[in-house]
Amino acid sequence: MNDKTAPKAQQPTQPTPSQSPTQSAQPTQPTPQQPAPKTELELLREQLAAMTETAKRAMADLINYRKRAEEEKTSLAAFVNTAILLEIIMILDNFERALAAMAADEIPEDHKKGIQSIAGHLTSLLEKYGVKSFDSVGKKFDPAFHEAIAQTPGERDIVLEEIEKGYMAGDKVLRPTKVKVGNGETAAK
Repeated sequence: MNDKTAPKAQQPTQPTPSQSPTQSAQPTQPTPQQPAPKTELELLREQLAAMTETAKRAMADLINYRKRAEEEKTSLAAFVNTAILLEIIMILDNFERALAAMAADEIPEDHKKGIQSIAGHLTSLLEKYGVKSFDSVGKKFDPAFHEAIAQTPGERDIVLEEIEKGYMAGDKVLRPTKVKVGNGETAAK
């Protein structure tokens, strides 16, 4: 073999006078402080993981939004239903007041029967939707069920008189009963 055609083995390069003995022409190996450069595949995997995480978060946000929207819709429907029921209750109150006033007046019997019929229909409508009045006279005053509008002589904290009926829908108070409550004093004779 000819010296000219044989590949030359690479000789380690000697530092040049301008290089320090620790520097050489060879590429440096990564040190613990300097991470190895990432390959294109590793970079793509990291981007995929980041995009997957973003997609998962976006999906969770969408699911939470849908739940909140459904809860708000249900809450709004319940609010509207409650408002309508309270309006019907106020109409029923007016019919009951009219019936009480008619007892003292000379009103034709067929008019009384008509108003009683309407009041009965309104009561049936409320009961159909689970709305019922509740009695309070003789019971201990409870602010969850009663609204005290006056105190009079009588047994302390006992409801003595209903001024306006209270109504419940299931176990929820739609309107508290307006009541007179005893103040613990005895009535003067």
